Amino acid sequence: PRFRWDKALQVALEDTFHLDIINQLKEKGHQITIETNHGGFGRGQIILKNKNGYTSGTETRCDGTISYY
Repeated sequence: PRFRWDKALQVALEDTFHLDIINQLKEKGHQITIETNHGGFGRGQIILKNKNGYTSGTETRCDGTISYY
């Protein structure tokens, strides 16, 4: 599940976050908003260069894919 830091201790979470994690964040003082509209969250994609070449990853909800060469 994705999260979005809004400001200070205000954090928005997708509604698929596990309740235990939500409660732990609240116990630490975070002000949690649960969002059912997932359009307000970013997407995760990365390309990492290492000594053996590249490692890449993409979120399955993105329109990007990973190609292997």
